[in-house]
Amino acid sequence: MGRQQVRWWQGWGWLRALAFGVYVAVLLRVTVFKLPVALWRDRFGPEWFAARWRWSVNLVPFRTIAGYLAGEPSPGVAIQNLAGNVLLFVPWGVLWAWCWPRRAQARHVAVSALIASGVLETAEFLLGTGSWDVDDLLLNVVGALLGYGAARAAGFGLKRA
Repeated sequence: MGRQQVRWWQGWGWLRALAFGVYVAVLLRVTVFKLPVALWRDRFGPEWFAARWRWSVNLVPFRTIAGYLAGEPSPGVAIQNLAGNVLLFVPWGVLWAWCWPRRAQARHVAVSALIASGVLETAEFLLGTGSWDVDDLLLNVVGALLGYGAARAAGFGLKRA
């Protein structure tokens, strides 16, 4: 005969899907939809886009991180942004190892976190709810890898037979 097919709702698969879905919803709420602003009002003209690009985009790695480590704009804001960007993606690494144990490798976690973070940063920029900063991507990936390491240490992400 062969291996029996297991439906997604059998076992713990539904719980994994629910946990990851809730995490993604919270992630979107905290990052992209954090401000109660009207997103579609006269914002997408060329002048708006040019101004946003000039003042809200950082493509130079470690520029923002270096500023934060120097205490700019203030130590409290620096800690909040650095720790926040790392801690925000720790659940990504944990959930990745738990939800996809066959793909629970550091490179898969890093690439998936990089893609997800890039999508979030782009959405923040385009909707005007945040900036696009390459340092945020780096910190998010570090957080995902820390979560992955914690999950592996706890025994999650072990390949199932």
